[in-house]
Amino acid sequence: MSWSRILATVAAIAGIAVIAVVLYLLFADLGKYRPTVEQAVTEATGRQFKISGAFELDVLPSPSIVMEDVTLANAPWGSDPLLLKVGHLSAKVGLWSVLFGPLKVREFRLHDTSVMLETDAEGTPNWEMQPAAAEPEAESRSGDAELPVVIDFAEIRNVTLTIRQADGEARVVDIAELTIQPNPADNLGLAGNGSVLGLAFALSGEIGPREALQALDAVTYNVAGNLGSLTYRIDGQTAEPRSFVGTSLQAVVETDAIEETLAAFNTESPLEGPLKIQADLVKDADKTSLKVNASAADVSATADTTAIEDTVTFEAGIATLDKVGDLL
Repeated sequence: MSWSRILATVAAIAGIAVIAVVLYLLFADLGKYRPTVEQAVTEATGRQFKISGAFELDVLPSPSIVMEDVTLANAPWGSDPLLLKVGHLSAKVGLWSVLFGPLKVREFRLHDTSVMLETDAEGTPNWEMQPAAAEPEAESRSGDAELPVVIDFAEIRNVTLTIRQADGEARVVDIAELTIQPNPADNLGLAGNGSVLGLAFALSGEIGPREALQALDAVTYNVAGNLGSLTYRIDGQTAEPRSFVGTSLQAVVETDAIEETLAAFNTESPLEGPLKIQADLVKDADKTSLKVNASAADVSATADTTAIEDTVTFEAGIATLDKVGDLL
């Protein structure tokens, strides 16, 4: 038999094998691996992991997963049997991005989810888990960095985060809806609403361009929203996100009733009425400066901090000093 025939036979066998694998991945029921996934997560976390609802796993044409009614057990001392409960989670990623990176998430959805974070009397957090068999941590590698994940679309709905201290009340954050998706300018657009400690919140904004964000190159960002009667706005740009060199940022927080926000955070203070704080941050290669202007009632204050290598200078001033005593 000639070498050409041998090579042709080998190529034919390899082609048949590839076709068989592709057909299997296209039409096989990969959902049968549910017990394997449950066992792997349970062993990795030391907590029981269960998928009681739908479980769909596909590799071709795009890797995707759908899980419903998912639970992860809480610590034995926890106030609730479950640390995590997920009604629906689905994700779809680009096939080539899995092989060559960065991972491109074409679609991500998280619905009807509750998370309980708490600590015991000794301060041990319930998210500190003990895997069945601990493995040595991989050494971190340095080099040219880029974001490991690129998001095309993400949707989060009806997600509740409860934070409970051992000796304190539960603090609840509800995300009614949060979406992340590209806008016409090819920036990542953000929009969301919900409540934090009983105060309604909303946010909207964008960061990008997406390609620069992925490569950790120069990006601009602007986000605005409200928390109760308090409004906030953040605008700026960063030339080198790895080191934050070339950053110019302005943040403004303003409210007509600061007592509302303080009460929600269980903070006692005689402050009431309007409050405005503006912070301007500039970071160069060899210098960082932060200027803060604040006003509350009839009192205004300024602070100017500059850091050059190991030297830090600070200047502050308060106007209408005769009013300060009334606020303390």
